[in-house]
Amino acid sequence: MSGIIDYAIWEITTKCNLNCLHCIRKVYPGELDSKDCLRVIDSLGSLGCRELSVTGGEIFVKKGLLEILEYANKKGIKIKLFTNGVLINKKVLERLKFIECIYFSIEGPESVNDFIRGKGVFRKVIKDIELCKDLGINFGIASTLNKLNFDNLESFLAFLKKLRPKYITLSQLIPLGKAKKNKSLLYQEINKKSLINLMRKVFPNKKFRKLTFCPVNPRQIFIDPKGNFYPCTEVCKPGYSNALGNLLNKNYLPILIRFNKKKVRPPKKCPYLNYGSENITFSIIQSRYCSINNLYIG
Repeated sequence: MSGIIDYAIWEITTKCNLNCLHCIRKVYPGELDSKDCLRVIDSLGSLGCRELSVTGGEIFVKKGLLEILEYANKKGIKIKLFTNGVLINKKVLERLKFIECIYFSIEGPESVNDFIRGKGVFRKVIKDIELCKDLGINFGIASTLNKLNFDNLESFLAFLKKLRPKYITLSQLIPLGKAKKNKSLLYQEINKKSLINLMRKVFPNKKFRKLTFCPVNPRQIFIDPKGNFYPCTEVCKPGYSNALGNLLNKNYLPILIRFNKKKVRPPKKCPYLNYGSENITFSIIQSRYCSINNLYIG
């Protein structure tokens, strides 16, 4: 039965080849193998899913990832990828020319980025970006707003602008996981008005507006590495203990049909305040609490 889901975010693995200071993820055992990942794609195809964002962890540590992505492409699903870029090379990118966009993580100028992510990562990502340009692959930049890049944020944003990415996403650092342990080093309180003014200064031709939406939407789902699905990334509790269902189980369809027909009531105040233009978005934390998952952030 098609037309149930339009969009899905898939955290395909929690494993990673880096040890970043601001990482919020924990590694959970028992993630799906390549064969079962193809079954997840089959389920998404039968649900009518048209767009898929694949995240991690680091997605390129996932065995069989390229085959999984190629299979999704054959199903007519548009794909966006989020990666640290370290495991990418020209051969990999040549197989990914069908991808809608590849987002690379950059956390500041070279010294800041490599302090957070590891020595040599910055130059590797810049090399990947140049390869994308040569191959005609759309790329985006995903950055966290943190104490180490915030003092020189204007020059950092100007640098990102010169890279000419198709998309830029900025998110205030969330004090969870390792980021919570390193909160005194990395966490930065952000003044909404000052940030908006700075964004308008660096990108004067962009019209930024408040994005009043909640990701809890009956037309989209979040999928964890075990194939469990949820109405929102923020609803996923530690240990995946509160999933709506699993895309490998036969009962997932009636669950999603009921969810699709249900009038979803988003929280009165989302923990995140989002602003954006047509290709630049930024998100800051405005509340520590989300009533949907009954959890505090950080």
